[in-house]
Amino acid sequence: MGSGVALLELEEDPQVIYVSPTFCGLIGEDPKAVKLPLPLSHFIHPQDYPGVLEALRESTGTGRTLEHSHRVRVAEGAQWAWWRVYAVQIDYDAPHPVLLITASDVSPFKERELRQEERIQGLLAALNQTSKQVWDVDLETGIFHAYTPEGKYKVLGPGEMKFPWDLMEQGWVHPNSVARFQLFAQELLEGSAQGFGNFAIRSADTGSYLWVAVSYHTLYDETGRATRAVGVLEHLSRVHRQSSLAHCPSGGCRSGWRRTWCAGCAPIWTWTPSSCSGRRAATGAARSSSSGAPRCWRPSGGTCSAK
Repeated sequence: MGSGVALLELEEDPQVIYVSPTFCGLIGEDPKAVKLPLPLSHFIHPQDYPGVLEALRESTGTGRTLEHSHRVRVAEGAQWAWWRVYAVQIDYDAPHPVLLITASDVSPFKERELRQEERIQGLLAALNQTSKQVWDVDLETGIFHAYTPEGKYKVLGPGEMKFPWDLMEQGWVHPNSVARFQLFAQELLEGSAQGFGNFAIRSADTGSYLWVAVSYHTLYDETGRATRAVGVLEHLSRVHRQSSLAHCPSGGCRSGWRRTWCAGCAPIWTWTPSSCSGRRAATGAARSSSSGAPRCWRPSGGTCSAK
């Protein structure tokens, strides 16, 4: 993957005032045949140009380096290539800000990413009428995404979600499932072709823990390198609930504790604070009851669950 350098004067109609020989190689033109200056719009795809221009103007004067990916005209306009561009303002004797542009052709990576996105959208369309949910992990960055049935990212917390640590630290995985989930995640991050398991996961809609079946398949690039894991999560149909005989940790009620299990799964204890007004239980500081209820554990999000 080669790279090239250019200088861009950011006037009302931005002009490219210098290109390196390697930049000319990226666009497939003879350096001697390139007549400068040339408007920036000469190089960039019309659909991408407004976004590129807005990003360049916003970065000017900030002192930070802008990173942007967009399509660029190559082969004398016969083709479009995906470039990743880094732009930073430099000191230059000119009436307008001048940016140093470093560009690399990332077309193979971008095309692979687009093909993977198409596969995910196809999977979402196929599962749209079922209870199954789609998720994925970028194996280069470790970023986890959950998807809504409409194909949009499902927000699970502030910022990007690192797999698997953020899911566990923010209480999305019940403590009784953490050890097995760590093994599941380790195999996934090491590029295993596929994997599956049953785990107790907190529902984003209700805050309660449910037993779910989780599976994934790994996607690979042309060199055989694992790049992305695409998975499906499905609520197990054979989940049952019943009230235990354990007292609420505060002693204020008996109906708060519930035990959840499924075929082949260990039982988990969950307790909903709204079912009891006990102060000590609501803060997660309750002790085990005399009848054997486990210690209360409360993830961020409000639902109190026992380990």
